[in-house]
Amino acid sequence: MKYALATFIVLTAVLAAGAWGNGLNISGIGSRSAAMGDSYYAVADDYTSVFWCPAGLAEVDGAEFNGTVLDIIPTATYKNAALNINTQSIGGQNIFPNTSFAQGGLAGGKFGYGFGAYASAGSGAEWDGNDLRPLAGGNYGKWKGALKVYEFAGGAGYAPHPAISIGGAFYVDYGLMSTNVPVPLSDTEPVLYGNMTEDLKGFGFSGAVGVKVRPHRVIDLAFTFKPKRTIKLDGTAEILELQQLEMPTSSGLSRDVSLPMELMGGVALKPWHRLLIAVGTRYNFWSDAVDRFVSVYDDPAWSGFMSGSGANVKVLDWKNSYMINAGFEFKLNPTIDLRGGTFYDPSPAPDSTYDFFIPNSDLTAITGGTGIHFSGFDFDLALEYVKGKERNITVQTLNNVPGIHGMTVKVVNFGVTYHL
Repeated sequence: MKYALATFIVLTAVLAAGAWGNGLNISGIGSRSAAMGDSYYAVADDYTSVFWCPAGLAEVDGAEFNGTVLDIIPTATYKNAALNINTQSIGGQNIFPNTSFAQGGLAGGKFGYGFGAYASAGSGAEWDGNDLRPLAGGNYGKWKGALKVYEFAGGAGYAPHPAISIGGAFYVDYGLMSTNVPVPLSDTEPVLYGNMTEDLKGFGFSGAVGVKVRPHRVIDLAFTFKPKRTIKLDGTAEILELQQLEMPTSSGLSRDVSLPMELMGGVALKPWHRLLIAVGTRYNFWSDAVDRFVSVYDDPAWSGFMSGSGANVKVLDWKNSYMINAGFEFKLNPTIDLRGGTFYDPSPAPDSTYDFFIPNSDLTAITGGTGIHFSGFDFDLALEYVKGKERNITVQTLNNVPGIHGMTVKVVNFGVTYHL
């Protein structure tokens, strides 16, 4: 297990990172927000405030319960003319149920709080093993990876002045990661191939602080800070074919995955009682969070051959990135709202560390949706179409997969909120 083994195994480590890049990520919560291009930074005054800006919890009107279903449908493509590969991913659909509660109007209308359980990140890719035989020495293997991160949140907001509110939130992240990838187990002919599987799960803890300011009755400003946070994943790695080499077929495995520090800010403008316009941005400090991932194996034999080949380390070298969002809401009448938006999300991943398990390219999105309100209920629908800029990777490194990579993502987001 020399260089070839390292080339394949390090691909699995990127699965733990790509979901928090811009690849197939979840950039926010709430169906109304999604329809407005996730420009909700300064708009949030409901249950979503626990994510967008906890200061907005001070503006919640009464009590509200929300249930949302999020359906992410990604399609990634991969072409490599030299290896005669022209394929696209299969499966990879992610369905997430979310639920939240918020209560406002307390302490004389100055205090509110909220709780939520929602998907904060989710991605996955599966490829036809027959199409990728050239990458596995002509052998068939399973190529599949998935990561889901659920966030359990609680927060509170307080308004010391009618034009100012402050707030904080606490998050518990629960991550589930699984991978399946073919690996060469020898360097001599005939090369023995096996299939490595990983199943990991773990927790991380983080928080946020935010402030909202209303300098004029038609303008809201919001700023939110989220520090760097880490999810500690533990589980098992297995290669059944190792028994042919008289080696242990499985080992305990741990890997720490860091999410970047974030600065988020936005403006909400209401020039007319029927029209709301929102813009916002966030800056992700990826360079401080994602330099490399180190996998630690419990079994001494696994630890020895993984570290000996360099397969226990995945170099990412991600760069700081930003995201720009814009959206609107138009009240057609007291019952129906029309919404639309867009966002631009450049990739933090350089060509030298890019691979096809988690497509990670410059993203541009078009979003739209509607809201219907009656009898204390809000029914909100959002549709998103996200297009990734095609990437042509021409230089081979230990940490990437050369070829032409593309992606599109379709998202359906439906939520129901009941106001007490």
